[in-house]
Amino acid sequence: MSNEDSRGKGAEEEVPVIAAEPNPFWKQNAEKLVGESISSVEDSAKQFVTITGLLEGIYFHAVAFSDVRYAEGSSLLIYVSPVILWLLSLILR
Repeated sequence: MSNEDSRGKGAEEEVPVIAAEPNPFWKQNAEKLVGESISSVEDSAKQFVTITGLLEGIYFHAVAFSDVRYAEGSSLLIYVSPVILWLLSLILR
């Protein structure tokens, strides 16, 4: 028995695939989501900038009113490391 005999006569014909038309409802929703995603990313960026400025101000005042001059070793490293990392991020942009 050959391969052609084992498949049968119906295996020689390919079944046509009919592509379904896209539903206009889903197409409109996808276009709407793309438009709204840009505004949500912009809003998130604005909030991020606001929070960053607020945290920098709080950190500056915390360091300004503390006794960093008398700190030793690891305590000084804890105070100075955010400033060093922040400056590195500005330089390596």
